[in-house]
Amino acid sequence: VESLDWGTLSTLSTMNHVSGSPFGNPVSFASNHGVPYMCVSPLDQSIQDLFADARVSLSMSEAQFGNYSSCLIPSGDPENPPCARLSISGVFENVTDPNEWQIAKQVLTAKHPSFENFCFSSDDSFHHFFLAKINIYQVWLINMYGGASFITPSQYYNVTKNQEESNLSSSSSSTLIIN
Repeated sequence: VESLDWGTLSTLSTMNHVSGSPFGNPVSFASNHGVPYMCVSPLDQSIQDLFADARVSLSMSEAQFGNYSSCLIPSGDPENPPCARLSISGVFENVTDPNEWQIAKQVLTAKHPSFENFCFSSDDSFHHFFLAKINIYQVWLINMYGGASFITPSQYYNVTKNQEESNLSSSSSSTLIIN
């Protein structure tokens, strides 16, 4: 999660003719210690959906890195279980704590420099961007044959913390595997 900068945000649609159906929409995010932060506008359809039902999932794939053989066709495929897929489920929340807001702004602008021009512009009289996060209640991971793992928030945050500590003590990166 820390290495990616976008995923698919899934909501329950409020749009006419498909109300209540799943709706997926790409969203840019940045993570701080595993918490995914986003800068969003209430004009975005996904955010309109979340005003009606704040349950959300954010899905990512190892294929987004573009260089893992298990994800590349013809020898692999993004749907191949060793090509890891992660889906974070939780409740979408507005970031209101001033300290957390500053952290969210810092990680978002570090990963998405263009956000300075619209998310944090003093001239945002139309889009009304705000910072939000996902309060995680489940993580779903498939990264090997044999089925998915269901990961509790405490397990997820512990792995994120341990991975960050490992990255600080080692210059090489490795794929995170949870069984």
